[in-house]
Amino acid sequence: MRTWITGDWHLCHANIIKYTNRPFKDVYEMNTEIVKRHNALVDPRDVVYVLGDVCLGGTAQCIKWVSQLNGRLKILLGDHDATIRNACRGNRLPNVEVLYSYLTTNVFPIVEVNIEGQGAILSHWAAKVWRRKHYGSWMLYAHSHGKLPDEPASLTMDVGVDTNDFKPYSWEDIKEIMFIKKMKQEK
Repeated sequence: MRTWITGDWHLCHANIIKYTNRPFKDVYEMNTEIVKRHNALVDPRDVVYVLGDVCLGGTAQCIKWVSQLNGRLKILLGDHDATIRNACRGNRLPNVEVLYSYLTTNVFPIVEVNIEGQGAILSHWAAKVWRRKHYGSWMLYAHSHGKLPDEPASLTMDVGVDTNDFKPYSWEDIKEIMFIKKMKQEK
C-alpha cells in the first residue's frame, strides 16, 4: 500500500481549462486523462489524500468520474466541492471518505497527518505558518494551480495536479522534494 497526495482535479469544470491553461481540448478529454494518469499509478488499495476541488457539475457526472479513480480517497473539501459532498451522501461513492469540509464548517480546514514518521499539515489552501512548523512539519496544499511562487527553502508544496502533469504525487516524491528544500533551508 502506498500513499498519494493530490488536489484540484476540477473534473467536469470546462472553465478551468482556460483559467489555468490546461492542455485539453474539452472537459471529456481532461477528465479522461486525469483518471487515466491517476489509475496508471494508484493501486485500488492505496490511500489517496485529495486536497479539494474534486468535481463540479451534476452529482451523476461526479459519481461517474470519481468512481473510476483507484485508491481509497480521503477528501478534504475545498471551495468548489458542493457536488462531491452531495455525491458522497448515501454512500454512493464507497471508495471516498470526506475528512473535513469547508462547505459545512466555514473554517479553515486542515488535517494533520503523520506518514512514516513525518508530520504534515494538509489543506486546500496554503499557509505561511502552521502547527509544528518549527519541528519540521510540512504544509501540503492545492487551490493555487501552481500560481503561488515556490519558496525553495520553505517546507511547503503545491500538490495540485497542475504542478505534476495531472498526476498525483507519491509520498516518496514528496519526501524527495522536501529533502532538497530542507537542505536549502539549512544553508
